[in-house]
Amino acid sequence: MVFSSLTFLFYFLPIMIIVYRVIPNKLKNLVMIVASFVFYAWGEVRFVPIMLMLSVIDFVFAKLMEKNRDNDRKRRRYLWVSVGSNLAVLIFFKYTNFFVTNLFELFNAEAPLLNIVLPIGVSFNSFQSISYAIDVYRGTTSCEEKYYNYLAYTTLFPQIIAGPIVRYVTVEDDLDDHLLTIDSFSEGMRRFTIGLSKKVLIANNVGLLWSQVSSGAIGNSSVLLYWIGIVAYTFQIYFDFSGYSDMAIGLAKIFGLTFDENFNYPYIAKSINEFWSRWHITLGSWFRDYVYIP
Repeated sequence: MVFSSLTFLFYFLPIMIIVYRVIPNKLKNLVMIVASFVFYAWGEVRFVPIMLMLSVIDFVFAKLMEKNRDNDRKRRRYLWVSVGSNLAVLIFFKYTNFFVTNLFELFNAEAPLLNIVLPIGVSFNSFQSISYAIDVYRGTTSCEEKYYNYLAYTTLFPQIIAGPIVRYVTVEDDLDDHLLTIDSFSEGMRRFTIGLSKKVLIANNVGLLWSQVSSGAIGNSSVLLYWIGIVAYTFQIYFDFSGYSDMAIGLAKIFGLTFDENFNYPYIAKSINEFWSRWHITLGSWFRDYVYIP
């Protein structure tokens, strides 16, 4: 299920909005969890048990880190169990086929077909869980006391397809308060509509042009035609990616959550550095804070 599908727009989202706004505040996280699991199961049900397993590991070991605040050795051990579990799942699903194929090619042998399917959202789920574990280890945030609050955070369906990467500290208060106002709802719908328009009206159409050019389906190929195809591909990538981010931010607003901005007009950048500071901002800041600087 994708945000631009008729199933999501005319069935999943309206039902979710109605139920979410009429139930008591203390049950909203439960509804978000159930909706997120339905969303995942629609595309890849096999990832649901894995996601549940990782959420339990992260929650338990974060509490152990908090409990052993004065014991650096134990805290570091608990941190690596949490981070290692998420990395193991990410590497297995994303890179096993790559490693096995290259290993067999090294010995000129035919690689077996492992048929490992990449589950929807495994990368963003892993990044969010790792950031939570590291933040608790560093003491920049306290661990979540309620498991269903943490499960709601780590399974948030609005951002799972293409981001933005949501850190726990960003939505910590929202998971308890759920401030739903007319202004937040209208702003959320406006932002979601902008993102949907980027995806459906622009990205899909220029993507069709690029696919025709790249496949040679258009006759009388010329340099000008290929340049048009390159520009079309460039805009497809941007409007597809930023469109999904806009839809995620809009959905978050609708449900009383606040996500960080993810794109800031990257194609007007005057340098490569400025471009990457405007493109997929949450991913860049994640690597800066949890990989490059450490």
